[in-house]
Amino acid sequence: MTSARTPNRLGMADYRTPPIKRQWYVAGLREDFNEELDEIVIMNRSLVRYRTTAGEPVLMQNRCPHRSFPMSESIREGDNIRCRYHGATFDSDGNFVNVPSQDMCPRGGLRKYAVKEYGPFVWVWMADEAPDESKLHHLPFTEGDWDLIIGRMDVPGNIMFMAENLCDLTHIPYLHEHTLGYPPEFAREDLDIREIDDGLEYERTITGHYFHKTALYSPHTSDSIGAHDYHMSSIGYFKSTALNYSYISLTIDPEAAAADPNVQQDYSFIISHYLTPETDKTTHYYWLLARNYDLKRPDIDELLENNLTQAFVEDMETTKLLQDMMDKDQHECRETIFAGDRQSVMMRRIVQRLADREAADGATI
Repeated sequence: MTSARTPNRLGMADYRTPPIKRQWYVAGLREDFNEELDEIVIMNRSLVRYRTTAGEPVLMQNRCPHRSFPMSESIREGDNIRCRYHGATFDSDGNFVNVPSQDMCPRGGLRKYAVKEYGPFVWVWMADEAPDESKLHHLPFTEGDWDLIIGRMDVPGNIMFMAENLCDLTHIPYLHEHTLGYPPEFAREDLDIREIDDGLEYERTITGHYFHKTALYSPHTSDSIGAHDYHMSSIGYFKSTALNYSYISLTIDPEAAAADPNVQQDYSFIISHYLTPETDKTTHYYWLLARNYDLKRPDIDELLENNLTQAFVEDMETTKLLQDMMDKDQHECRETIFAGDRQSVMMRRIVQRLADREAADGATI
C-alpha cells in the first residue's frame, strides 16, 4: 500500500494513511475456502486461497516466482498447486516441491500468510511478523441463540472512508432517510464515548418512541412493539478498522410483555461490520446481523437482508463519490468539524497513532 502520508492539521488518519498492518482482517467466509483455487486481493497483494484435504484454510502469494503466472489459474494436485505455465509445483506451505525442467528445486517459493478460522470467517494476519492472536477480537454473536444474516460487498473506495462512515451515526437519518427509517432527532441523541485499548466504546441514549419503526424489524413485529413503552440500550464498538459492531436491545416492561402474547420482553440484535483493504482505492466489506427475534423465519431473513443491503449500497455509493472527489479535485480543503463528529475524530486519531507507531517500528507486509 501507499507509504507516503500527508498528515492533516488535526493528526487524523484519512485516505492517504497506510492501512494498519498488525491486525486481523477478514480474508473471506469459511465457504470461500474450498477445493477450488480462488484469488483475493488484500493490501495490493494478490493471494490464492483454498482448503486442504484435511480442511485447513490456505492463503498464499498468488504470483509464481518464476514468471508471475497466477496460481489461482493453475492446477491443484492434492494439496499442491502446479503452475500451468511451466509446471513448477508448490506444497500448501508454499515450498517448491518439483520443477520439471531440472532436478533440483530452488529455495523459497510462495509466501504463506497466517490464517485463523473464527466465527463465520477466515481471518488473515498480513504483517511480516508472527501473528498476535490476542488481537483477534471476541465476536459476541458466537455465543447464545441468534439468527444470522451475512452480506458481502466490494466497495469502490479507500478503507478509511468506510471506517469513518461506520463510526458516524449522524449521517443515518439523512443518507438512509428512505431505507433505515431513523428520524432526524436520532442525530442529536446523547452519545457517551470512551477510548479503550486503541478502540472506542460508545453508548447512545434513545429518548424517543421511534426505534421500533426502523428497518431492523418486520412490519408485524414493529406494530407489536409499538403498542408498548420500551427502553433502549445501544452500545457500539470500534475495535479496529477491520471490525466495528453495535449491540442494541429494546426491552419491554416484563408485566406488559407477559400480558401480550404478540411480544417478547427483549428484542436484541448485533450489527457487525468487517473491512479489509483490497487496494488503495477499494475495500472488501462484510456485514452480519445477529438477532434474537422472529427466529427461524426465512421470510424475515429476506426482508431484513433486503433492507440492510439497500442501506449499505447507499454507503457504498457515497464512498465511491468521496473517492472520486479525492482523485479529481485539487482544491485546498481544510475539513470542517461538526459537533456530531467527535466519535469519528477520535477513531481517526487512534488509527493515525497506530499508523505512526507502525511506521516508527518499521512494520511491513
